[in-house]
Amino acid sequence: MQCTKCRKRAVIFRRYEGRALCRKHFFDSVDRTVRKTIRMEKQIPRGSHVAVGIYGDGDSALLLYLLCNLSKKRDDLKISAIVVDEGIKRYSKEVIRSAKKISGQAEVALYTVSYRDMFAMTLDEIMRKSKGEDLDRCAVCQSLRFVALGKKACGIGADRVALPVNMDDEVQAIISDYFCDGDDAGAITGQFTKKMPVIQMIKPLSRVLAGEAALYAKLKGLDAVPAECPYTRVSVRWKIKEVMDKLDKRHPGMKFNVVRANARFQKG
Repeated sequence: MQCTKCRKRAVIFRRYEGRALCRKHFFDSVDRTVRKTIRMEKQIPRGSHVAVGIYGDGDSALLLYLLCNLSKKRDDLKISAIVVDEGIKRYSKEVIRSAKKISGQAEVALYTVSYRDMFAMTLDEIMRKSKGEDLDRCAVCQSLRFVALGKKACGIGADRVALPVNMDDEVQAIISDYFCDGDDAGAITGQFTKKMPVIQMIKPLSRVLAGEAALYAKLKGLDAVPAECPYTRVSVRWKIKEVMDKLDKRHPGMKFNVVRANARFQKG
């Protein structure tokens, strides 16, 4: 398959656009998308200190890579990295190991914060103490992670946290917010989230599809994927992901449509 733009060998065919892209034009396209997201949403003003949340995966590696490249062009921008130790048996150690590799590649200082230190319990312990078998564990973990990242970021002098959230994650969050009741998770996390520091959370990768983020990271040699979290496949978001992946395969561009429709709704 040839690149639609230059006729070189393509590395991806975008069904939602109906065109193929070579390595260079694929990188250029993703770079433009991320820069536009940062610019249009005014995510990183001058003099910012951005703490990048490292989840140990390819998205984290890609986000840190792109923001470090941006900092090379902006001497007013400082980049740090934070990894959260949720206290999930075996998995959390893999995430921390991967985070050290990612931050080492980027030559960025890595800070660690743990649920045990922050909340006096690990996620495994919180789940064992909760009575609701149908509790969305990912929703609980995400709320706690935001608090941990925010507090640690403030502690190191950062003024915003960059989250490795891609478009697929955004779609799952949108659908989950509309159709799922978060009261059960809120009952557990409320005592912690009410102490959430006031710090801006930004998502530079939110307009990049998960598959394209993964391909970019792989082609750049940035992929660092830990073992799968044991709570993932029992979460509501995993079920939403399965449905949306099937729909998007049959109707290319469906995920873009969800994000655009939600943006229009939010504007009123």
